[in-house]
Amino acid sequence: MLARQLRAAPGETPQPEPAAMYREAFLRAVAHLGMSRSDAAAVVETISGQHFDDCGWAELQPVVERLQIILDQILARQCTARSEDV
Repeated sequence: MLARQLRAAPGETPQPEPAAMYREAFLRAVAHLGMSRSDAAAVVETISGQHFDDCGWAELQPVVERLQIILDQILARQCTARSEDV
């Protein structure tokens, strides 16, 4: 994932490109939801229509927004179910 790197001066450690850092941060975040790296990449590719390694923030943002909507709906249903049990 972080194979693409910005050029560094001789003797300096090359820094990952910003898009690669966004992809890695996305993968770490969805791992907290129990989503594997390959499943997360497949979701991004399905929504964006681009290969995961070519995606930057512009392609990841709609995926993050959709996942947030899904999580909000799940939590709302759970809260409703719990309040009906009381």
